[in-house]
Amino acid sequence: MASQNIIIPRNDLAIKKSYLVEIPLTNTQQGAQIKFLRNDVLNPLGTRSVKFTGLETFTSEKLLSSESGRPVVTNIEGPALAVTLVFKDVEFVKLYPYMGLNTNANYGMIRRLNNVEIDLTKSFITVLDASVLNTKSAIFNFIYEW
Repeated sequence: MASQNIIIPRNDLAIKKSYLVEIPLTNTQQGAQIKFLRNDVLNPLGTRSVKFTGLETFTSEKLLSSESGRPVVTNIEGPALAVTLVFKDVEFVKLYPYMGLNTNANYGMIRRLNNVEIDLTKSFITVLDASVLNTKSAIFNFIYEW
């Protein structure tokens, strides 16, 4: 999998389906790893597998609060987070900057993924700097197809 282009630099993504995922930042100590929770839509049990075609993150500039009512990280706090995506125990995207996936910070570009499968229950975000408040949430928009 290392030889594949996981992130594609073009912005011609046709969004077929997307799903917002919230990660409550419950432990904001430097180096803390916070896993994605199991999700029946994006990580279903059984034989179906979701193919991810894009990924973006949000800050409070675009989304003030999460579905659970928690405030979203600010664009000041965003650089203190990184995401690691895992499939079959292989970290194929490791410590990718949260703001590198933010459309506001990237001239409106959504980061394309090359139809990859992701095991969300093994994927996580890492707190790089303890300046992030543990009352906030990180918000991801996964773009996918079946």
